[in-house]
Amino acid sequence: MNKMDIEDILPLHDTQVALLLPYMVLNKTKIGFEQQAYFISGIKDINAIKKAFGVLSRYHQSLRSTVHYIGLTRPVQVIHRQMDALRVVHYTDPQKLLHDLWNEPMELSQRAFEVTLCQVEAEKLLVIFRYHHLLFDGWSNILILRGLMQIYHSLVFRIPYQPTNVLGHRAYYSYIRELSEMKHNSFWTGYLKNPPTPIFKVKQIDILKKFEQSDLSYTLTLDECSCLASTAMQCGITPAVLFCLAWALVLKDLYNLDDVIFNIVLSGRDANLPSIETFIGPCITTAPLRVWDMHSCSALKLAQKIQNDLQHIQANQYVKDPGRDAIFPQTMVNIQNYPKDLDLPDKHYKVDLYQSKYANGFLLTLNVFTLDFQYIVQLSYDANFFSKENALGVIEKVREVVASLVRDLLN
Repeated sequence: MNKMDIEDILPLHDTQVALLLPYMVLNKTKIGFEQQAYFISGIKDINAIKKAFGVLSRYHQSLRSTVHYIGLTRPVQVIHRQMDALRVVHYTDPQKLLHDLWNEPMELSQRAFEVTLCQVEAEKLLVIFRYHHLLFDGWSNILILRGLMQIYHSLVFRIPYQPTNVLGHRAYYSYIRELSEMKHNSFWTGYLKNPPTPIFKVKQIDILKKFEQSDLSYTLTLDECSCLASTAMQCGITPAVLFCLAWALVLKDLYNLDDVIFNIVLSGRDANLPSIETFIGPCITTAPLRVWDMHSCSALKLAQKIQNDLQHIQANQYVKDPGRDAIFPQTMVNIQNYPKDLDLPDKHYKVDLYQSKYANGFLLTLNVFTLDFQYIVQLSYDANFFSKENALGVIEKVREVVASLVRDLLN
């Protein structure tokens, strides 16, 4: 590594270390990687898009970072002054391109993020982001797309580009370190006291070794979404709480449990820092959510308790890395509530999500996406532990419980 190329070196914070762990111990597994593909219409000059990405990279350090851990007592993020993370390919079949990229190994010490461009029509471009969650959360995808389009427009029409204030990684990491670790650890010690036994009798390390993800999904109708939003509002809870409660009740019914623990993905964008809303970086935080006394509490009381717990979890969201031998939750709820407004500089441009793929290592994950005021509910499952028939039974149970809560929660 050329020392003259290094802009900064930062130790990974605890959440990043936990995300790096599978990659370190399982010989560069896919877990922790995400691939997002978008069709962008209105692009006449692919070279201008390439130049736009170069400009964007100068402002945002994550786009030119690598991760190193071999021979180090603490893994680090190396921020380079320059990095070539973009390539142009020629494919006639987008699905084959996505398949080939997903199965192409990525060495984090060489690059943890890359952009692939493929011209599919005269003014239509397939843009694919591939990255590790060590450096990016899902919110960052929108910020990268927005920045690309704004810079592209400024280059094509020779309009000065005016970037917003950019938050650096050192400022963000300093903020995390300054949080009251003692207070956070005290909260988690009480919250996770006498944890429930794992649902599935397997070790996390075995789950990671055998992980093979498959997906099932369904879309709520506009009427169903309207009723869900209205019910949540009248109960004084968020729709996210309703889906978390539904997942807890599904686990209770399927496995006869009264105390369950699963992970919930937090956006992390509530950090009290200037420009946090435009920070391209690793703000993703996954924390345990626990639901118990389900046999004796009403659904409304459970929902209110989850709402209260989530507020405390958000305030103590930076969970210290539990280490390799800890018992991790085996299921997760992921509410994909990212900004949808790209703020495109011209109506001639259009951006459409084509495909999203993320390997997270959990046995079961309930993903809830928002799209055009509708909810898409997706169940991701490890095909080594669940047959498609089993998974269909789980997602049908989710649909049934969500509908039941919307119908009966206020009664």
